[in-house]
Amino acid sequence: MVLVGDDDERYFDYGTCAFPEGFDGRSLVYFNHDDIIEVILKGLADDDERLKAEELN
Repeated sequence: MVLVGDDDERYFDYGTCAFPEGFDGRSLVYFNHDDIIEVILKGLADDDERLKAEELN
């Protein structure tokens, strides 16, 4: 969970940056799980990460 803001704090499930540019500290995008319509690419994940995701679900 990501906390954004000083005076008007808001919580988001995810924070990300543009690909392939990467993190530059200026153009972050925040969104919640409900905002996701389709996952096109999950990126890199190993067996440990998949097991942990199954436990959390």
